[in-house]
Amino acid sequence: MTAQIQALVYSAIEEVNPQLPDGMALSQSPVQPLFGGQGKLDSLGLVTVILAVEQKIRESMNIAISLVDERAVSRTQSPFRDIQSLVQYIEEVVSADPK
Repeated sequence: MTAQIQALVYSAIEEVNPQLPDGMALSQSPVQPLFGGQGKLDSLGLVTVILAVEQKIRESMNIAISLVDERAVSRTQSPFRDIQSLVQYIEEVVSADPK
């Protein structure tokens, strides 16, 4: 499932990159920082990426999820710090989905 989720995240990034300010485009790499000290995204950019990812998952996997909730914000390390942590977090959320 990791490869499928990663592909959906990359697809969402391709969709969002043209909307980001110059020099802020994200690369399709697991270690690409998203948000935080090394991240390229401000809070609005992060929300845009998250919404695009949620939509891709809904369309491709037929699962409606919300990535920004108490589980995400209560962690000591943000699941939005880089692509790899985002993919891992999405796997957790999808696995917990009762369908």
